[in-house]
Amino acid sequence: MSDLKEELNNLRIEYGTFSKKECNSEISKEYEKILAEEKNDENIPNNVTYEFDYNSGKHIFYSGIETKLTQNEIYEYIKYKELGFIKTIKNCILFFTTCFVISLVLGLILFLLI
Repeated sequence: MSDLKEELNNLRIEYGTFSKKECNSEISKEYEKILAEEKNDENIPNNVTYEFDYNSGKHIFYSGIETKLTQNEIYEYIKYKELGFIKTIKNCILFFTTCFVISLVLGLILFLLI
């Protein structure tokens, strides 16, 4: 699977706009055969992701399931996630600014005492 497509599917799963369900053994064998014969994954459908299980020595295939969200709901969800990230950045800046001001005040006090 191309790295970009795999990363996009992983991000969709991570942020809840896409979920994955393990394929049944019959379909998994079919996809495994495609990978073994062709040495690439171009003939595997776009909504199927896979990972290699080192314990069993086989690939595990997952079928992607679209969530029942409309495009507007997905857009709104993404905007709220962005707002959460912005809030986190603001809190980090506030924390480090406060630490800097406190260190300046303590430095000034120590400088005046010496």
